[in-house]
Amino acid sequence: MSDERYLLNRDAKESARLIAQHDWLQTLTGCDIHPCIKLEGPNLRIADVATGTGIWLLDLAKKLPETTQFYGFDISEEQFPATDKRPGNVSLHKQNVLQDFPEEYHGSFDLVAVRLITAGLRPENWSTAVENVTKLLKPGGYLQWIEPLHGNFRLYNLKPGAPNAAARTAVGHFLTGYNNAIPPGPETLPQLCDKHQLEDLALEVYPTDHYHDHEKVKTQSKDFLRGACTAMMPLMVGDESEGRTKEQIEEAFERAAHELDGDIYIHSEMQFIVRRKRT
Repeated sequence: MSDERYLLNRDAKESARLIAQHDWLQTLTGCDIHPCIKLEGPNLRIADVATGTGIWLLDLAKKLPETTQFYGFDISEEQFPATDKRPGNVSLHKQNVLQDFPEEYHGSFDLVAVRLITAGLRPENWSTAVENVTKLLKPGGYLQWIEPLHGNFRLYNLKPGAPNAAARTAVGHFLTGYNNAIPPGPETLPQLCDKHQLEDLALEVYPTDHYHDHEKVKTQSKDFLRGACTAMMPLMVGDESEGRTKEQIEEAFERAAHELDGDIYIHSEMQFIVRRKRT
């Protein structure tokens, strides 16, 4: 993953979005660490690849023993919290997932987590990413990986007659960018894990609209669409005659956000994979 490929900003607003996204993923999946992962021993080592703000590690550090060592890796240090804002057992490091990790980290982690790096990888990059992450695991160590399956990105109505024209346009822009640049990357993860002989423990798909609270679904839909607009903009822009200039797309997404205050919502899916390195 080159930093040029990374499609998001790295400012304070984006850091806040990543923290909110962390909270949303916890609610969506119902866990920080999948229940099939059994971590034992006093000196656990846990890594978070593409850690961003480090929020997953910082949150986990409050819940696990102080003897646990947490390592975050990201292609950029710009969103790392200041040293005095993290406990002593959390260390953050600059590292590209497409480059081999320093040998000192090979075979040293009980758990490696990866979340939502789809926007940073090209289809041909996924095999390298899985290979490099697998090298970090101890024999018997766990890999936990969450990625979106945005090919199922859809707009739905809660009531007949609810305005949705702008939202349909925005979803169309998103799918154009996504389908032209992303697949089959995230969909290949299970097969790539098989290739690296990682034992299959869990493969789960979570629909983003599974809440029973419609107001919550609509709020999440707005946040989801806003994040999608930011992340996918370089991939969505096309010819002006197609209505896909940056300005036209931003206008469509802004109008779509207003429609999402009404009785429509967006559905997508998250794939949750858990594997284990054979001993």
